[in-house]
Amino acid sequence: MVCLPLVTLIYVPALALVLVVYAMSPRPKKKISKRKELKLELEEHFLPILRAAGFEGPAVFAGLDDFFHFRRRRGNDYEFLTIQFDKYKGPKFRVEFSSDDSAGVTERLGGMRTHRGPVTVDDLDVMGGKKHGFLGPSRIPYLPHPWNIWFNSRGPLCRIEGWIKRVPTGELVAKRLARLFSRELEGFWRDGRVGAHLYITEYWSGLSSGNGFMRRLAHIGVGLYYFYSLLVVGLVTLLLFVFLVVEPLAKVFGLIKGFIWK
Repeated sequence: MVCLPLVTLIYVPALALVLVVYAMSPRPKKKISKRKELKLELEEHFLPILRAAGFEGPAVFAGLDDFFHFRRRRGNDYEFLTIQFDKYKGPKFRVEFSSDDSAGVTERLGGMRTHRGPVTVDDLDVMGGKKHGFLGPSRIPYLPHPWNIWFNSRGPLCRIEGWIKRVPTGELVAKRLARLFSRELEGFWRDGRVGAHLYITEYWSGLSSGNGFMRRLAHIGVGLYYFYSLLVVGLVTLLLFVFLVVEPLAKVFGLIKGFIWK
């Protein structure tokens, strides 16, 4: 029979050594959510460009807030930009913008003071401004409702591009936003040029609420968009069915036939 003090001398130091090694071993990094990852990528790749362009607003996309407002004054004009994250906490957001002149800002502030008391320009955001619109990732923004103006790091195309380039999808989205902001939104504010990724609210409102040829043309465009989308989805589904179902079944039947004939 083993003596108890001998067992103690052997196992107690061994247990202490195991505990020390466990305590000193590096802990695995806590995996952050896709939404948090997207916010960090925007802070690294988009916020510096926004700051360099003269916009004022939050320094980080921290906390659980869904809305982050930025503003810039250029001469007599004020330009507003809001980044709205998905209210269901998904890794997607949309970019809303507007602008106004000094007279318009004064009028808006007067209306706000009537209901809220003392306010300043810092209390204004995109709502109520002129030249209101959205900057989106799609080149076909004019749908009945702005469904495809959301930047989404979980989108299928974004995932494919990230897999090919071996780059996090959040980084792809943030860099894409930075490029579109510099190329299209700044161009729109500078000379009124409407880029392919800009959804100007008043343009669509004029088309969808008006009568005649332009309204019918807008609805035809929407129909063609949905037809094209369904066609692509159908072709992809057919190809997957052929490669994942039909071809394996054909091989199995070929093997069975060869076995029977033998």
